[in-house]
Order: sequence, then structure tokens, then C-alpha cells
Amino acid sequence: MTFEFFNTSNLAFGSKLTSAFKTLDDMAQRSSNNIDILLSDLEFYEQYLDRNYRVPAPTTGTMAARTNELFNLLDEKVEIQEVDYSDGLFSFGCSWCDKNTKKITVASGTTSIKNGYAYVLPASSNTRMRRTIRFSDVADKANSEIQLFQYRINSNGNIFLIGNLIDSLDLFPQEFNQYKSLGKGSNISLPYTAKDYECIAVRAYYHSNGDDDVLKDLKVAVNGKIIMNARDTFPHHLGYRHCIVYLKPNDVLTGTYGAAFKINYNF
Repeated sequence: MTFEFFNTSNLAFGSKLTSAFKTLDDMAQRSSNNIDILLSDLEFYEQYLDRNYRVPAPTTGTMAARTNELFNLLDEKVEIQEVDYSDGLFSFGCSWCDKNTKKITVASGTTSIKNGYAYVLPASSNTRMRRTIRFSDVADKANSEIQLFQYRINSNGNIFLIGNLIDSLDLFPQEFNQYKSLGKGSNISLPYTAKDYECIAVRAYYHSNGDDDVLKDLKVAVNGKIIMNARDTFPHHLGYRHCIVYLKPNDVLTGTYGAAFKINYNF
């Protein structure tokens, strides 16, 4: 209600009457706004009102789909969007749908921590699906968080996802095609103490024993425990005897050998 209806020169308004009319005008304006919102919502719901009907299992892309079957396609299927290490930063991104709550979480994050854990708070609503991954160098999962994985990045910048909880990403070892390249690294001498998770090839030592035969000696031990001890005679054309050893940081490699070198994956 406007005040133009009243002739203020002939009618004397008191403060209480003025306040009452202002309140009525306020309420009228809010009511009008609410009606506009309601009409907009009704227009939206009319698209679905009285249209809940049974449909068969879809056989083509243009047929109607049953919602529960659509969610079943997404249940617990983790999609990895990004795994990258460059310029000293590790970036990871993934998404999944919780089969119990039907809520989708889209998680991503970046960190300079090279050895640690990745945690995330799952989405509480499908209107707020995006979550930031929290990286930590210690195992400190908060009550409502889930641990996505444990990881480490070696001196060559290769990323390794480790730990039992890697199952939460629905990942498991498969074929050899995850390796892009394989090559000989730097030579080392024994005893050798590993500084990282390393693959080492140890080659036998040759003694001359006539024109055709050679004597092959190869003895390899890790942290004092012998894992290979070979001494035999073969024709030279059969090649060298090797021992491939995978070491953890601070493992000590010793032995009797001819040569030893690192093997680089994905270099």
C-alpha cells in the first residue's frame, strides 16, 4: 500500500499510524517476492509432476533411464582425473559416488610434501561436491576424513601410491604397461647403502679359465642375509649371471661381483 492515497495536508498522521502502514507495506512487498519464488518453483516442478512412471531397462541411448540403475553405474567407481609431479609439486584429483549416501565427491589437491598421506572429507551434498585433499607428512586422519592413499616420490620424480588403503581408490597391480621406459642407470660399487627405493642389477665376476670357458662367481647379500650365491662354469656365449635386487632406504648391499648398476623405471 502506498501513501499517495492519503492527502497528508488534510490528514494528520501520528507516529504509531505511520509505523503501522510502513509495516504493512513491508509485509506486502515480502509476500509479493515470495509469490514470485513460488511461481518459479512450480514452473520447475511441473516438468516432473505426475510423470513418475515405470520404464523398462533401457536398450538405447535415447530411452528413459531408471535412476537407481544410473547410480549403480557410479557406485564406488573411483575415477582418477590427475596424477602429476612437476616443478616440485604433487597434484592429484579423483571423484567417486558413495553407494550408501548416493553423494558424489570430487576431490583434488596439490602439495610439496614428497612422502606422506592424502586425506579428504567426503561431500555432504550433491550441491557441494568439490573437496580439497589434505596432504600430511604424518598419519593424522581426522574423525570425519577418509584416507585416500599413502604416497612417496623418489629422487627421479616418479610417484608411488602405497599402503593397504590404496584399495579405497579401486586400484590394483595389473600389467607391465604402467612402465613407460626402462634403462641402465649409474654404476655403483659394493658395499652400497640405498638412499631411496631402488632397483639394482648385480653382475657376476669373470675369471679366465681357458679359451672357451669362464668361471662365474656371484654372491649377493642384503643387510647381511645372502640372497644369491652362485659359482659354476659355462661357455662364454651363455652370457653373464645377474641378480636383480630391490632395496628400501638404508638397506645395505654387499657381495662378490663383477659390476653393479641401478635400473631406472619411467626415466
